[in-house]
Amino acid sequence: MTGNIVGEPIIDEINKQIDYRQQVHGAGYLPNSQNPQRTPAVQNYLNNRNSWIKMASGISLSNLKADDTTGTSATDKLTSLSSDGSNYLSEKDIEAMMGVGLAENLVLFNGTQKFNTTEIVDDNGNVTTPKNSYSKRSGVANSYGFLENLSKMYGGLGGSQRGLQPVPGIIDMSVECLNRGSIRKATVKLKAYNKFQFGLIELLYLRLGYSVMLEWGWDKYIDEITPGKDALTPPTVTIKDMESTIIENQWFDGNDYSQSEMIDFILKAEEFYKGNYGGFFGTVSNFSWVLNKDNTYDITLNLITVGSVIESLDIKIPAISLDTNTIKATQKLLNDALGLGLETPKAIEESDNMILSNVGSDKLSQWVSNTILNFEDLILGSLDYVSGEELTRIKQWQTDVPKQSRFFVRFATLLSFIGDKLICDVINSKDVKDKEVIIELDTEEVKCNYEVNLVPLNANKVIFSVVMEEEVIKRINSGATTTTPIDDLNRNLSDFAIKQDGVIYGQLLNCYLNLTFIQQAFVGAQNNKEEVSLFKFLQNLCDGINESTGNCTNLEVVLKKDKTITFIDQNQIKGGDKLIPKPKSNTPLNIYGYETNGSSTFVKDFKFQTKITPNLMNMVTIGATSTNEKDINSIPFQEWNKGLVNRFGQSQQYEEDDALTKSDLEDEEMEIFKKTFAADILADGINPRYYSGNFFQNNKPKGYYYTYNNITIIPIWVPGVGSLISDRLDDSTNKALLSEGWRKYKLEKKKKAKTQKGKTNIIKSSKEADNNYMVYLIRAFGGDSGYTETVAVVKEANTPRQTTIYTNKPIIESRTNALYFKWGNDDFIQQGKNAFKKYLSNKNKKEAEALTPIISGTGFIPLELSITMDGLSGIKIYNRLNINTKFLPSSYPKSLKFIVKGVDHKVSNNVWDTNISTISVPVSITPPKTITGVNQTTKKKSGGIISRAIALAKATFNNLTSDQKVTMVKGLSLEQDPPATTNGLIYWPEETDKTQIVLHHTADNAPIENTINFWRRGKKHISTHFIINRDGDYDQLFPLKYWGNHLGKVPKGKNPAGQKRTITIELEGQGYLKYVNDTGKRQDGTFPDTAQFQQVSPDRTETFTYKKLKQGINEPAVATPVKMNSDGSLSPVPAYRGYQYYQAYTKPQLDTLRKVLKQIQAEYPNIPIGSTPRGSGTTFSEQFPKKDVDVSKNQSFTPVTGIYTHNSYRLDKSDVFPQKELIELLQEFN
Repeated sequence: MTGNIVGEPIIDEINKQIDYRQQVHGAGYLPNSQNPQRTPAVQNYLNNRNSWIKMASGISLSNLKADDTTGTSATDKLTSLSSDGSNYLSEKDIEAMMGVGLAENLVLFNGTQKFNTTEIVDDNGNVTTPKNSYSKRSGVANSYGFLENLSKMYGGLGGSQRGLQPVPGIIDMSVECLNRGSIRKATVKLKAYNKFQFGLIELLYLRLGYSVMLEWGWDKYIDEITPGKDALTPPTVTIKDMESTIIENQWFDGNDYSQSEMIDFILKAEEFYKGNYGGFFGTVSNFSWVLNKDNTYDITLNLITVGSVIESLDIKIPAISLDTNTIKATQKLLNDALGLGLETPKAIEESDNMILSNVGSDKLSQWVSNTILNFEDLILGSLDYVSGEELTRIKQWQTDVPKQSRFFVRFATLLSFIGDKLICDVINSKDVKDKEVIIELDTEEVKCNYEVNLVPLNANKVIFSVVMEEEVIKRINSGATTTTPIDDLNRNLSDFAIKQDGVIYGQLLNCYLNLTFIQQAFVGAQNNKEEVSLFKFLQNLCDGINESTGNCTNLEVVLKKDKTITFIDQNQIKGGDKLIPKPKSNTPLNIYGYETNGSSTFVKDFKFQTKITPNLMNMVTIGATSTNEKDINSIPFQEWNKGLVNRFGQSQQYEEDDALTKSDLEDEEMEIFKKTFAADILADGINPRYYSGNFFQNNKPKGYYYTYNNITIIPIWVPGVGSLISDRLDDSTNKALLSEGWRKYKLEKKKKAKTQKGKTNIIKSSKEADNNYMVYLIRAFGGDSGYTETVAVVKEANTPRQTTIYTNKPIIESRTNALYFKWGNDDFIQQGKNAFKKYLSNKNKKEAEALTPIISGTGFIPLELSITMDGLSGIKIYNRLNINTKFLPSSYPKSLKFIVKGVDHKVSNNVWDTNISTISVPVSITPPKTITGVNQTTKKKSGGIISRAIALAKATFNNLTSDQKVTMVKGLSLEQDPPATTNGLIYWPEETDKTQIVLHHTADNAPIENTINFWRRGKKHISTHFIINRDGDYDQLFPLKYWGNHLGKVPKGKNPAGQKRTITIELEGQGYLKYVNDTGKRQDGTFPDTAQFQQVSPDRTETFTYKKLKQGINEPAVATPVKMNSDGSLSPVPAYRGYQYYQAYTKPQLDTLRKVLKQIQAEYPNIPIGSTPRGSGTTFSEQFPKKDVDVSKNQSFTPVTGIYTHNSYRLDKSDVFPQKELIELLQEFN
């Protein structure tokens, strides 16, 4: 998997097989030239294909007895098979069965087969049976001998006293996924026709815990479909027969491979045979058999993958025994190190501290103790260990860290210890070591979700580095001169929070676990037999990580490749689909019918159904009845119901548990205002008392002049106020006056809010403050939250009574009072969790409609899709299955992705079926808005006056559709980074007439995305319409009608408008190469993988091996140029433009080029494509001019239509070079 991200695409070979099968199943649907035809070979494939099953035992027979007095040897067991006096086995037979002899002679494949590791020759010296093949069975046995009757179909195993009985064999088999695919279980049904046959099978296969190799597949498969050589020739379908597999190639070759190697063999065979082969390496977990009344045996064998031990693997391994004195001395040292303060030996001995009480009990507990006692040495110069005090440079905070919570170890370091010391080795018969299970330790592979601004919420358990918005950092650093808490937190930690391609995620193995928490998780995984399950222990650790991330992660322990333990985050990384490499081929799986391209389907059955769980049902109901939801989860269902009204429903409002409702807050604010206003009247808080300073002005009372919460209210007056009988006490209890003050305050507050939108941040209650994440961060680290809090202050008035006054106090916290490092403060830890939960909920709501998409514009209800198809291997749990969704109801988004959650196989009656179950989730390819954080660089905008033309260009760019800003095949960004020109793109979306095609090569080997990203960093709109890589992968960047700069600096007066009138194609290739003498060139002109070539240019000299130039493609890596003769034939030349060797253009690359040229030809038939020696069309000499000839000087060249190369325009260029296969391709179009 790529970074263990849910939704990784299926591997390319399996994707290709899906495409091939769909083309073949639609063969003949379109006219001859457009899709494969139903040739005899295709008809045979479609109508006469059979599946097969093989099974071989991993048992080797030995004459060593387990016990000298009571044990039995293999010879004893074999002899007992003839205990009824039938004499089926001679001494020679038994001798031949020793070692792997019996397993080789009893491979269950088309009955039973004798596997020959050496060739068999008859008396005349003729090879009758090749090496590593099976002896063919036929005829009837005429004696009881085992070896001499292995070639007989009837009566050869168990005699013929009860009639002619066939050999035993496999009836059918099935493989199913358990525990979300982490474990696979196989069920194999066998048939034995007599007691002797049963005895042989029982000896080899009915052995609990012993290894078995089970294989299955198709007898023939589609290997390749190649395009026709011209527009009138249909594609060619290559169908191959299945060849030898692991049982023939490795199982009996005497090397005794490790379990991991066997699993790798299976994965390679699945890819080699393009999904038409399946393998299962496991152990016998159970079996049963039934003796029928006809004296035959029905046997059921259950197999389980080797990684299944994860659930039962006990990692409580006894430590080296310590004497009592050593244990007591260690406990005393730990008491001091952990700061437990236990003063007597008895108190230490009776302590319930898990670290003290488990000293010396097992290897992990002993490792925890030793790590603590040697911690000062371990943290020196290492990022594997970190002390709590290292997370800050503020002395007071360092003392705040509880002593027993100060010891942290990196997750990857802990897992490495578990793998090395707690997981047992499996040693085969040739002392080859392997682990029972392997733990994933690649930091970059194990990715998890992360939210910007998230700090570890329970540092008692888990800590990690963070990424924060600049505004938040400024708030925390407000008033600070030297200390920067967030920088300090990250300073000594490996990078956990990572930003890549605009996506923020976590590297799970770079979080740090507290040693006390590790010990607690270990003890918590212990069962009543005092065994500690590895699976349970790891899941306990994951639960602690989830807690410290505020449940923005939802980690689960899983197995991949049947044996490797890794971790999957069930929560999607926002924009995480961008982190998954684009597949080279990604053919949608057709569910039914024919497509316009002539392809059909090999799906036999499918079932779509909505997946509404009880929790989802609650959200659907809420979404249907409410328009003011508190969580993103109900947003899809509000969108789903937009425009629809439930006439008999009732709008529901739910009071949130963690915050006051709007009306509650307003009522509370009103009461606070009235109490404060009344208190200020009594306490001379209003000065002057009256607006005019007098009771009356022009015989009219003016009332109170009052400022509250920085809002001035003028005047506040009701009848009676200011009369001769009115005094301050009366005014302070005048309900009408207080209400009038509240009314006018609200009016002024609204006016101010309009002019200062977003500047007023008032928290109206302590409960609201506790649930504000920004306030939590300020209370944690100090600083200025930017909020004010309405608080009550008791003042002493001029009278004996006290008065409560309500005022707005800025929420500012000093470093001295900051709480983050007081890790024993459970209330503050809980406050952080609650505040982050609310913060995340609000953040998700704001991002929901901005993402592309978290949900669709109309919302969606999850779908479950189950498929039964012709057997296909290579599809794994958590893969993304690309489904053609055209048949979904219109209310569902088209950009759903289907995640595989189960893959089962069944082979019965010569038919292999694969059942795949999936669940739909929305695609998330656009991450949240760019966050400029502590480890990001700030981009400054340049100022200046924008001319009308530039402003118009920018407006045009802003009006571009999203499709015009990404490539047409892979969806890669075409926007400059950073924006450097008027339209912000690497091409010009301007329609121009087209008269020519120009071929380039990249002068580099790089993925398509890298090439585009290089252009994106430039300012000159450099781009081509197409990029075609050497493996045949390609992308079209923009429509043919638009243009980009590709010719570079062309001398003035030459090729006017050459950029605009051309359609351009970039072929991946290093270009010219110089062979390094004496590095292995052979006499026939070929090269070994170690041969060396150099590319020398003014700015670099780079050396390549021949193997590197091949890039894993099984074709010649370099080629030499050719010339075209007058008759159109091609012949070699010593060099082209001074160079003898160039990196070769490959067959897959040229096949794709052929398709692209046909596409261009269909859209622009006015452009002739070809290469001719003279006359009409584009001539070879114009495409590949000599070094001292510039064909662009020819005045007639500009209007001439045709296909050219960069050489045609530039004397200093050598792309593309005249490779024989390239010219032959162009000649197809002559």
